[in-house]
Amino acid sequence: NQINTNRITTGAKSLDGLLGGGIETEALTEFYGAYGSGKSQVCHTLAVMAQLPKDEGGLNAEVIFFDTEDTFRPERIRDIVINRGLVPLKDKAKKSDPNEPVNESDVMKFVDRITVAKCYNTSHQMLLADQVSDILNKERVDKDPKKDPMTRLLIIDSVSTHFRSEYAGRGLLAEKQQALNKYIHKLKRTAEAYKLAIVITNQVMGNPGGFGSPVVPVGGHVLGHGSTYRLYLKKSLKQKRIAKMDDSPMHAQNEVVFELTEAGIKDSED
Repeated sequence: NQINTNRITTGAKSLDGLLGGGIETEALTEFYGAYGSGKSQVCHTLAVMAQLPKDEGGLNAEVIFFDTEDTFRPERIRDIVINRGLVPLKDKAKKSDPNEPVNESDVMKFVDRITVAKCYNTSHQMLLADQVSDILNKERVDKDPKKDPMTRLLIIDSVSTHFRSEYAGRGLLAEKQQALNKYIHKLKRTAEAYKLAIVITNQVMGNPGGFGSPVVPVGGHVLGHGSTYRLYLKKSLKQKRIAKMDDSPMHAQNEVVFELTEAGIKDSED
């Protein structure tokens, strides 16, 4: 019951169903896929949905967003908030007119509750992971959890970018895996200690074996064993995307379809 009531909706009921109700706290959820598969759009949508009240699928939370690929866009947060109708909207003269908020400051409240940190290399990424604990400890002193929004979601988009570029080649493979292993374990300890939901995205590479899927996630067995839930995202027709549960301690390997829209990710209308 505690697991089920401490989840964050993804914004699409189909994807929530695949995850058993949404993104779980005290767990590491990984989304991997090729470019354009929807990983960053999932992250932007989650950054909004986590802020909603519990009865609307959120945790009334603040969000920390580690940006390693320069993908975070506050304009995208604004689009999601407005097109989901999460703030009062102005009446439109024509149906084709874009949605506009009655008060822009209502939208900015969603943006202000997201702390964005750009990561420039693996050392910086490690340092920021250490500082998360400091931020959360300070929150416990300064805030009343019954009244104030607490940080409950950490997003890393993407976890493997700098490790992949700085540890290139087979000669540095063992060193890369050790550093990545240390980083993932640090994240998991933080998630458990502070009841934090952690969502990471991961890149893919061509499958050297040639059997099964044409792509495999970067990070090998370290990330495979480190992630609590691992989902594979792939493109389908137009704005449709397919999410497949690749690894989970309690879910079957099903797959679902969702759509990328101006309102973030949503259920497919077909």
